[in-house]
Amino acid sequence: MVFFPKQADKISTDPTTHGSLFVPVILGSNKTTVSVATGQNKYYSLYISVGNVHNNVQQAHRNAVVLLGFLAIPKSLKPGMLVPEIVRCANMHLRHVIYGIGPYIADYPEQALLACIVQGWCARCIALPNNLDGEGGQHYDHTEVLADFLDLHVLRDQYGIVSNIVPFTHDFPCADIHEILAPDLLHQVIKGTFKDHLVTWVEDYLNLIYGKKHAEEISDDIDRWIAAAPSFSGLQQFPQGRGFKQWTGDDSKALMKVYLPAIEGYVPPDIICTFRAFLDFFYLVQHDTYSDSSIQQVQDTGKDFHRTRVIFQTLGHYPLLICMFGSPNGLCSSITESRQITAVKEPWHRSSRYEALGQMLLVNQQLDKLAASCVDFTMRGMLTVRQYSTKCYELSLQLNQPRLVELIRWFLYSQARINDCDAPSAFDIPLHQCPTFNSRVVATHSAIAYFMHQVIIVGLVRDPSITGIRGLDVVQIFAFLSFSHNNTTYPCALIQWFFHILDEPDELTGMWKVQPDTNNNASPSLEIIHLDCIFCSAHLMPVFSEYGHCFIPSDIDFTNSLDRFSTFYINKYIDRHAFGLGQLDM
Repeated sequence: MVFFPKQADKISTDPTTHGSLFVPVILGSNKTTVSVATGQNKYYSLYISVGNVHNNVQQAHRNAVVLLGFLAIPKSLKPGMLVPEIVRCANMHLRHVIYGIGPYIADYPEQALLACIVQGWCARCIALPNNLDGEGGQHYDHTEVLADFLDLHVLRDQYGIVSNIVPFTHDFPCADIHEILAPDLLHQVIKGTFKDHLVTWVEDYLNLIYGKKHAEEISDDIDRWIAAAPSFSGLQQFPQGRGFKQWTGDDSKALMKVYLPAIEGYVPPDIICTFRAFLDFFYLVQHDTYSDSSIQQVQDTGKDFHRTRVIFQTLGHYPLLICMFGSPNGLCSSITESRQITAVKEPWHRSSRYEALGQMLLVNQQLDKLAASCVDFTMRGMLTVRQYSTKCYELSLQLNQPRLVELIRWFLYSQARINDCDAPSAFDIPLHQCPTFNSRVVATHSAIAYFMHQVIIVGLVRDPSITGIRGLDVVQIFAFLSFSHNNTTYPCALIQWFFHILDEPDELTGMWKVQPDTNNNASPSLEIIHLDCIFCSAHLMPVFSEYGHCFIPSDIDFTNSLDRFSTFYINKYIDRHAFGLGQLDM
């Protein structure tokens, strides 16, 4: 990260601040309306964080970003940017600290306001609105020079500069507003490039090729495919497809994860490659750490996307911004937008509506204390989930798995010989040679209630010497179990195996294809496995193109699509962890 060492070097040149710890102050602002019908109540919330925390903590739900106030201008930190202050750090050590304004989180309208530019111009460079591929960085020194020689109208019309307003960073040391504006994944990439451009482009293509009437039928079928996407932790379902007016960032992000398999077969390979390049770019810029090779990957993927569909120039700034500030994942405006729900909108609705600001601040204090108590109670083991035991026979009836006892006995046999490489497979051993089992089975009550109707897909380590998805097996979990045998407790899972169809990912989509494994009698290949075998969760998307151009049956939805299809993609775009595994196969 170039920005922070650069600031630290400047601090070290001053004898009064030499040796001080540099703490970059991350700011974010967002104007929000809490009520339209009762007088357009608007609040201008300001959020603050520090850059000395890990990226995986820099999220709204981890309270690394906190509400600073509802002020147009915050209390100045300028004295702390000039003279070191003694601060107790998290490791309880006292350090001399010097503050400095670091990345500023804001969406594009907010960036234009902060940078004092005309909307439609880039807040980071001097490229013209009609040629956003132009190069050249924007700096406030450049703005001041232009303001000395040109009048207001020329500056506004030809340079996009509002020169009669000074950015709030003007009087702060080492703070150039054009330099510290953080990349915004939510509005630039998720909502902007994907939802507002790429998805619209597909609709325009369908209208052009098939005509409006048939294109609407195809769009409806694509919506049905999207609605049939199996469940996954944190994945929003689309029971009616994309057919609703009010889109949020979470809606667009969820659609990104399942859109590529849904349009396959209806659009040419070039469009599939465009979406694949875009999704690769989106997940590459969310890594927690970066090396020179990963930065190069971001640049190459951005070029691939740019060649296939020139849409949004702001993507070109991302390699530089990653070098300056680190992963954009911890500087996205979705963090402040998420915080404004819990810090502004919900406290306002809890208030009496009369002089609500003080009541809202009090609610925020109470919520912070409750969050701290929750962390403390969790560390003390006071919030553990209760578990219940039941007879194995009764559980087999609940799960509709009559062979549950047999599978447990074979599992116990394999566990007894886990270190014997020459031992035969447990399924090759007659059942009477396996240990007997008469104990009760412990299961998490909520898990039983859930997994009776739905299942999870996870990846198991097949070969530790092979990296990526290539070295993993995919299984379908029907239930989590725990039982004791000979004074040893075994946390387990009842699973069905899947197998890879090919030895390489699909050439067009870049995703692996799998099918459910079966026994010789066509029954599902079931087994009990130890939880230590599970590496990560996975998401399967049906290969909809196996239906050809036939429309999806109306009775298929996300609750039964795993049972109605026979071939699936391992969806590497479901989250950034799955994408990282998929990249290891390339």
